[in-house]
Amino acid sequence: SPFCGFGSLIIGLGACRGVAHLVEAMSPQAKLQHLDNILKYCQSYVLALNLLPNLLGRIPLQDIWGQNKLSNGEVLTAIELSELLRSSFVLLGSLLCTRKAYLAFPVDQAHYPELFTEATQATEPMLPQVRFCPFCGSDNLIPAAGGSSLECQSCSMSDIPRVLEVRTPTRHSAES
Repeated sequence: SPFCGFGSLIIGLGACRGVAHLVEAMSPQAKLQHLDNILKYCQSYVLALNLLPNLLGRIPLQDIWGQNKLSNGEVLTAIELSELLRSSFVLLGSLLCTRKAYLAFPVDQAHYPELFTEATQATEPMLPQVRFCPFCGSDNLIPAAGGSSLECQSCSMSDIPRVLEVRTPTRHSAES
């Protein structure tokens, strides 16, 4: 029943706050501001992606929407209208959750020290052999006439390089 689902979501919201209080009590060194951002992210996830779309998706939109007839002559049913409304709320909620996640899980030296070490700043390029066609994914590659490139027998693409240079992202390339 829908009431059980809504009840469990309300309990989930309370559980988010309870877990935050438990972490504060068990770990005195927990950063309160960071923990508060994680709590806000969890609550926005439950609210914006679960509770609100399910509640607001039950609005009888056929009374509000107006004409249900599309320009091609088809007619939107009540179920299609409610799914359209619910999907719109999920889309807007995901934007809110993305912002909250950005604040709750920042990419900084404290959380990801491996991204900020000197070892990751200078990487050697890798030269992997091309085994699959980058256009269709087939493994039906044969050497081209000159031998310096490949041709795909599945999609007929030619001049596919035999070797691709791949560089791992570095801190300096990410900043520029």
